[in-house]
Amino acid sequence: MIGCSGLILWLVGGLHMGWSKSTETRTEIDEVTGLEYPVTENKYVLGVELFGATLAVSGGLLGLSLAFRNPARLDKQPGAETSSTQL
Repeated sequence: MIGCSGLILWLVGGLHMGWSKSTETRTEIDEVTGLEYPVTENKYVLGVELFGATLAVSGGLLGLSLAFRNPARLDKQPGAETSSTQL
C-alpha cells in the first residue's frame, strides 16, 4: 500500500527523474521584445528519491512481517489426529 501510494504521487507529480526541488524555473518570452527570460516559481516537485524511499519502507515492512510471523503448528492442522491420552 505504501509503495503504491508513492508510485501514484510520483506519477501525478510528473515523473521527475531528478532530486526533489522546491522551486521550478521555466522560460517565458517577453511580449514586447521577444526575448526569453527565466521565471522561478515556488513549486514542490517530487523526485525519484522519494519514490525509492517509499519502496524501501514498504520492502522493509514486508521483511519485518515475514520475519516475525507465527510458524504453522502441526497439531492445529486440519485432518491431524489428536489424542487426549499419551502412552
